[in-house]
Amino acid sequence: MTPKKDNRSHQITIGLILVFLGGIFLLDQIDVLAGDAFSRYWPVLLIVLGTGHLVRERRGGVPWLMVVGGIMLLHTLDILRLHDSWPLFIVAAGLGWVWSGWRGETVCCCDPGDGDDD
Repeated sequence: MTPKKDNRSHQITIGLILVFLGGIFLLDQIDVLAGDAFSRYWPVLLIVLGTGHLVRERRGGVPWLMVVGGIMLLHTLDILRLHDSWPLFIVAAGLGWVWSGWRGETVCCCDPGDGDDD
């Protein structure tokens, strides 16, 4: 598969997922879905998507969907409220940079040695 087709396929997949999730949220908001199961456990979808991405890519990068899904799941289950747990996003970002540094990956998109200051 060419990179252009792969990118297009990826874009369509993400779009369909967003349409599906938006539809589910809408049905939940207008009380078409019974109970509050979806409104409480929707972050599990982020965790599953993040796990799938991590397994498919096999690069060992930071599984951001899993991190965000985990934090949101703790919030929806009233274990750790988001207004109390927002520093976890900063901690996760810092751990991601440390992990990337140990793996020898570049986190910053700019290299100070690339300037044309002649």
